[in-house]
Amino acid sequence: MMRGSAVNKRAVLAFSGAILCSVSLAGCANGGDGEKPTTTESSGNSGVIYSYVASPASASVDGENVTLDYFIWSGPADISNARLVDVGSGCDGRPNVDVSGAVAVASRGGCRFEDKFNAVRTADAIALIVVAPGAKDAGPGKWRTQPRISVTQIPVFSVSDQESVRRVENGERVSIKFDGSVETS
Repeated sequence: MMRGSAVNKRAVLAFSGAILCSVSLAGCANGGDGEKPTTTESSGNSGVIYSYVASPASASVDGENVTLDYFIWSGPADISNARLVDVGSGCDGRPNVDVSGAVAVASRGGCRFEDKFNAVRTADAIALIVVAPGAKDAGPGKWRTQPRISVTQIPVFSVSDQESVRRVENGERVSIKFDGSVETS
């Protein structure tokens, strides 16, 4: 189910009901015949392999299913009936609305994803959804700053299909289940 063409999204492999995403930090070695794709960390820890393992996100807004794509290295989510709070672009530092215990919704553009993430995380949001209507390269989002070898403190998702975008932008409550973790070998 490879939807992006970027080099750092080297492989996505269905494995026992989960998705294994391997992000290229220094290069990616893809094993054959069912072996897990792997990523070698390049910051001097020669020989350490970091693999990001994630399930598809299961999400609904006001009881209606929505399609969310996770950001690679996103932490797990078990969110039930949380408030959705619009933070605009999310680029102005700390949001001027209360996102504590809520899922922040930011529009794509204006700054890096890391800036949006840091702004809502420090304001105690429990997750971030980046709205990117009609984005051509839908699929797992990516961070500009690499390498990342642990999961994020709060889960980060993007939404791009028209109906899901409409529901996220106009909804009041969201539930999200998602599992993401880092394995080393």
